[in-house]
Amino acid sequence: MKSIELINENIRDSLLKASGNYLRSGLDKFHVLEKKGTTDFQTPIGNMAIALELMLKAILSNKSALLIFTNVPDETRVKVFADISLTNREANELKNFNYKTIEFDKSFSLSSIIYPEIKNELKPLFSLISNVRNKAVHGAIPVTNKFYLYRIIYLIISIAEIMSKDDLIDLEFFSKKELELKTQIDTEKIDELKKRIKKAEEKSKIIDYTTIVLEDAFFDQLTHNCPICDCAGQLIGESEIVGEKIKQLIFIPSGFECSECGLQLLDKTEMKYMQLDGGIYRSEDLFKFMRENGNEE
Repeated sequence: MKSIELINENIRDSLLKASGNYLRSGLDKFHVLEKKGTTDFQTPIGNMAIALELMLKAILSNKSALLIFTNVPDETRVKVFADISLTNREANELKNFNYKTIEFDKSFSLSSIIYPEIKNELKPLFSLISNVRNKAVHGAIPVTNKFYLYRIIYLIISIAEIMSKDDLIDLEFFSKKELELKTQIDTEKIDELKKRIKKAEEKSKIIDYTTIVLEDAFFDQLTHNCPICDCAGQLIGESEIVGEKIKQLIFIPSGFECSECGLQLLDKTEMKYMQLDGGIYRSEDLFKFMRENGNEE
């Protein structure tokens, strides 16, 4: 008979070990790339994307292994929820990963429930990386550049810092130079953002300013005037209820895009730079939000 807590720890540790192997391989290949010893972007991106996915699943399995599997038999699920010890066979089925695991995107969204800062600070960056990750892992990247490689390193270090607070990862895994990459990337991000702003400003000069403003139908998006061209753009983020006695709905933005001038803001750093990082009350949608999320009182 096996304790489910020990099984969760076993699966979590297996995922952390595997993610560490992929991550170290990816970082080593990144350092070779930096020294111009190769032009292979796909291998480090692929390795680090796999490492990132395993890190997210380790966050989930630290709470319950059932969070990462999709087809566990009902009998096993009931035993886990009812705190009934599993048989050796049932335990080994879980520990040996004999069940299908959740997809990359779902790993991110579920981990964001455990650590909201992942969602609040990194969601736009994750969305940017998700597509190139799929090509790197499941296909081929015909053309790429350091932009995506640096962004996935930024994501990994950011999530590692969050995980380290609960002793899931020891930041000593990273060299001092690797940890400094995050600060370097922050600086480069602002420089790159300034180029995007300049490009958007040039494009805004030829816009006729005819835009269509639609009703905000989703709670992860909100129409907002573009700070460059003043056309209707889309804030990307999450809506949440605040307050105890008096409830209000607030939208927490984490990204922005304008289809008119092409401006894109990809994370909290860029949002703050453009002064778009503050919460926005949308209490007129409170009851609709409560109905759709099943928390009507």
